[in-house]
Amino acid sequence: MISEAVVVTPIAALVIGVLTFAQLDPASGWASFGIAGLVLSWLLMIHLPAKDKQLKEFLDAGADERAKNREHIEQLVKAFAAEQAAERKLCQEELRAVNLGLKVIQTTLAVGQDVLRESVKQIEAHHTWAVSAVSDTLEKLGEASKRGDHA
Repeated sequence: MISEAVVVTPIAALVIGVLTFAQLDPASGWASFGIAGLVLSWLLMIHLPAKDKQLKEFLDAGADERAKNREHIEQLVKAFAAEQAAERKLCQEELRAVNLGLKVIQTTLAVGQDVLRESVKQIEAHHTWAVSAVSDTLEKLGEASKRGDHA
């Protein structure tokens, strides 16, 4: 098992080396700034790797949550699709019943129209006969009145 002293020792040695180098060679770049170099080395070697680890753990935890959410959404989609299929089937059955009712009404109306047409033809025929009978009677009466017959 690695102890914390083993990890801290190389870091401490690096920090001491950076500070010593900064004191000896002022033109050595960012490390020559002393405290700023120490902060930069702390950022690069300790803080940023810790943040990377924290971010990775957060994303891994989020991945599990996203997988659960994805499964839940898939279940909801399947349930919704099944419900929609049942609703569609019910609507189709109701539509068939309505269409059947409309066909019955159309047939009834067609029969009624045929009956009415036949009745109109019979009335016209009877009317024509009655008019011709009345005409004949009026003609006979007119002829009889001209002749002076009163029958």
